[in-house]
Amino acid sequence: MVQASKRKQRWKMVDASKRKQRWKMVEASKRMQRWKMVEASKRKQRWKMVEASKRKQRWKMMQASKRKQRWKMMQASKRKQRWETTVKHLRRLGLVFPP
Repeated sequence: MVQASKRKQRWKMVDASKRKQRWKMVEASKRMQRWKMVEASKRKQRWKMVEASKRKQRWKMMQASKRKQRWKMMQASKRKQRWETTVKHLRRLGLVFPP
């Protein structure tokens, strides 16, 4: 009877130990899973930020290019206007004959 009781006691201890071990493994697995999710989320967030930054940079470059193009067109227009005005004045003075 005493032996059976000891066996039962030992079995309970072993069973409790196994349960605790299994619980530890499950908890470790949960922690790992949570960590993986957090890391994936961080990576995605970082990627989004980088993409947004690239888009903004491209947009800025495009705007600068458009501005430069407009400025060039304006300069050409001003140059043409100045030339036409000069020719008009020279014609009035009789220094340039019409073609």
